[in-house]
Amino acid sequence: MFATLDLAYKNPHLVRDSQSIYKDLCIECTKGFQAFKTRFLRLANTGKIPQVDRFNDMYDKLPTSI
Repeated sequence: MFATLDLAYKNPHLVRDSQSIYKDLCIECTKGFQAFKTRFLRLANTGKIPQVDRFNDMYDKLPTSI
């Protein structure tokens, strides 16, 4: 039964979709940094982004001026 439900409700392209959203992710001024960081880490884990790339990726996604 669980296998049938998995076929119906799980996204077979979850990793690829997470990587795509991760690539386009940037912090929004209306939301706080904590919400951004939570989403960033969730997408990085789901998209299987290597740990060594995450620091530079986070730095690139933050605004350089306020």
